[in-house]
Amino acid sequence: MDTAAPAIFLLARLLLMTDTGTELLSEHRARLPHGATGLVREEPGIEGLPGAVNVLLSPSRVSGQADLEPTDPGGEPAGPSLRVGLEVRLWDSAADAAAGRRPREINIESAEIEEGGSALIQIAEDAVRGQRLILSLSAPVDGAPPRAPPVGPFPAPGRIGFSIEAYRGTASARELLEKHLLMTLERSPVSWESRWQIPIPRADGKGLAYRDEGVTLRLLPLVTDSGWITVEAELSALLYARGESEPLRLSSTVSRTIALGIPFEISLALPGEEGGEGGGDDRADDATSADRERPSIIVEVTPYRPGS
Repeated sequence: MDTAAPAIFLLARLLLMTDTGTELLSEHRARLPHGATGLVREEPGIEGLPGAVNVLLSPSRVSGQADLEPTDPGGEPAGPSLRVGLEVRLWDSAADAAAGRRPREINIESAEIEEGGSALIQIAEDAVRGQRLILSLSAPVDGAPPRAPPVGPFPAPGRIGFSIEAYRGTASARELLEKHLLMTLERSPVSWESRWQIPIPRADGKGLAYRDEGVTLRLLPLVTDSGWITVEAELSALLYARGESEPLRLSSTVSRTIALGIPFEISLALPGEEGGEGGGDDRADDATSADRERPSIIVEVTPYRPGS
C-alpha cells in the first residue's frame, strides 16, 4: 500500500432500475489510501435478485495521472484518472452469505473514472421482472457533486449472457458437474469459478487430509455484426495428480467467433488419469479421436443476448 499517495474518495450507490424508474437502495462513502480495498455489503431483499451482495473495491490512480487536475483549462475532462477493480460476490440468500458458503457467482471487473466523474456497473439482472441491480461509482473532488458519465457518439454496450455447463469426462461420456448463468456487457470480462475439496491420505497414515481443487473460467465478449459474437475464453485450474503432494496449475485459452445461441467448448486434461499429462486442449477442430477421449474438465459456453 502506498501511504504517501493522497487518499481516494469513493461514493458508491446501489440502484434498482426497472421499467418504471430508478430507486436508490443504499449509499456508501469511503476514503481509501492508494492501493487499499473497500467493501460494499448489501442484502437487497428483492425477489428475483441476489439475497446478498459483496463488492470489493480496489481503487488506484492511473499511471501519470496522480498530479493532474480533473479538467483542462477549457473545462473538458482530462481523461480517466482512477482505475477501480471490482470483485462482485453474489449469494442466493443472506443466510448463505452469513454462513460463509461459497457465492453462487463471482465476477471480476474494472472501471476507469475521472475524479469528479462517475460510472455505472451492472451487478445483477432479473430479466423476467425487468429489474437490474446497478452500482453507481463516483469519485467526487473536494466534496463537489460528481459529474454525470460523459455521453459519447458510440452506443452503450449491449448486455451479453452466457449459459455455462461444466462436465467431467470425455467427449463421448460426461458427468454434469454444474450449470450456471453469467451476465455482463459487451467488452466487459466476466468470471465463474467452482471450488471443491478432495481427500488425500495423510503422510503419517492417520486418516485423511483435504486439499482444495477448482477451476476458473474468464470470458470476454467482443460483439461483431449481424448476430455474431467473438468470445475470448480462458479456463484455468488448480488440480492434484494422483499420488502428488503439490498441485498442478493448468490453463487453456480459446477465441471463437460464432452466432449468438451457438455453444462452444473449452477443456483441460485431468492430471494423473489415462492419457492426461496436464495442459489445455484448445484445438478442437484439429483434435484426434484419442484426444477427444482424454479425461478432462469440459466447459460448454453458450453466448446469448438477454431478452432475445
